[in-house]
Amino acid sequence: MSLLGAARKRFASQGFAGTSVRDIADEAGVHPALVTYHFAGKRILWERVLSEAMTELVAAITARVTDV
Repeated sequence: MSLLGAARKRFASQGFAGTSVRDIADEAGVHPALVTYHFAGKRILWERVLSEAMTELVAAITARVTDV
């Protein structure tokens, strides 16, 4: 599982405050240092997860509106 996928799953189930970098790394099957290496920390990863989720949401809404 990718870091983004693991983070999304953990943030969705445990929230930002309830999720640690170690939780995300364990979910992804990688060393916790890789989270910091790729995303400079939990906050940046959280922002990236939210950004991707919002992009998906906008695309889904746009598809539904334009299909009408």
